[in-house]
Parts: sequence; C-alpha cells; structure tokens
Amino acid sequence: MRTVNVHEAKAKFSEVLAATERGETVVICRRNVPIAEVRGIERINPMPRQPGLGPTAPGYQLPDTFWQPLDGDLVTAFAGGEMAQAE
Repeated sequence: MRTVNVHEAKAKFSEVLAATERGETVVICRRNVPIAEVRGIERINPMPRQPGLGPTAPGYQLPDTFWQPLDGDLVTAFAGGEMAQAE
C-alpha cells in the first residue's frame, strides 16, 4: 500500500493511476491523515463491437424523413431551451 499527500497525488496523478493498474492501493492523506483510498477495478473484456452498416455498405438506407427539418420545440431543446410538455 502506498501513501501520498494530496499535493503529491495531484502532481503525480498519472503515477497514482499507474500504481492502481499494477494492483496497488494508494491512500491519499491530508496532513498525513488518511482521507481516501484509490484502488483499481476489475477489468471487463467486452465482446468486440460489431460494426454497423455505413453509407457505402449495400443495403444502407436513410429514411426520407431524415432530411426533413426538425420540429421547432426539438430545435429549441437542442439549443438548451425546454421542450413544450404534451398534454
């Protein structure tokens, strides 16, 4: 187990993360009083992602509605406003 103070943890954060990847536990202290513990997590090897159809692949089609303008409320929502609530 490795112990570092907050200032050192901030300055050498990449090294702290590298230590956790090696399986070490790093205790972070403030004025030599432990306040946090950083540990690695178990890696999960996901199944390889299957690529989807792309614009050059046979059978790839966009619906005609894709090219139609968006509803005004939806445009407002994308711009950070709120959508009107449906009653």
